[in-house]
Amino acid sequence: MITGMHHAAMRTNEFDKAVKFYEEGLGLKACFKSGEGDKRMILFPVGESFIEIFADGEEKTHGAVEHFALSSTDIDNDFKRAINAGATEKRAPVDIIISGSGSLTNELNLRIAFIISPTGEMIELFMTR
Repeated sequence: MITGMHHAAMRTNEFDKAVKFYEEGLGLKACFKSGEGDKRMILFPVGESFIEIFADGEEKTHGAVEHFALSSTDIDNDFKRAINAGATEKRAPVDIIISGSGSLTNELNLRIAFIISPTGEMIELFMTR
């Protein structure tokens, strides 16, 4: 039984740039670091989940991951901080309502934004209203 997301993992050949962005641009604090050089890894807690970054010196593509979403309590400030730290705007913060279909007739009232980090991954900032 799936009960939640444990972590999202990524590999980058720009490890220091990625770590700086996740610390300064998103305000995350590492809880675990390991290795040296291209064997480095770092783990950032995000609520009950984690973001894991590996430095292996080469870009790798695994599957068809579109983006990952980070819950936010203040998307506008988180978005500005990320942009100021080198992220690129993909979609500025916007309020949206998504209606359920079929037997799921509830609505989702959301505020979302999308950024591209300095190392290329797309990140959604996500807040239910």
